[in-house]
Amino acid sequence: KYEANALVSKKITHPIPDWDTSLEADWQFKIIFDDFDVDVDPAIETIEQGSKASVQVVVKRIAGQGNVDLTVTKWGGINAYLTNPSVTPTETTTLNIETTCDTKVGDYLFTVQGETKGSFKSSVDSVNVKVTKNPSC
Repeated sequence: KYEANALVSKKITHPIPDWDTSLEADWQFKIIFDDFDVDVDPAIETIEQGSKASVQVVVKRIAGQGNVDLTVTKWGGINAYLTNPSVTPTETTTLNIETTCDTKVGDYLFTVQGETKGSFKSSVDSVNVKVTKNPSC
């Protein structure tokens, strides 16, 4: 949990004719940052051309309460999307990967990145998808 605490004391003096008036004030504030971790499981997936695969994406809470917005890299010939691209930490979503018979055989790295609004925090994890030849295509 990321927290910043500070106690600030400031003496303010405001002159009033025939008086020396002063005001002392103490301010205390706390800043809490959202912190989370994106975990994609499994890290390696093999599918044939023209097939689909589903990969679990878990957002683990470390600190804070904000929603995490998720994005995934795109590759030509492969449709990749998240079932729910905005989750609260501890929620799970699914990365769906769909190939066609025209998808080229090979390895594709899909990166899922999570970010929170109003914060500089981000977390990234990935899955390597190996597309193999489908004799039916």
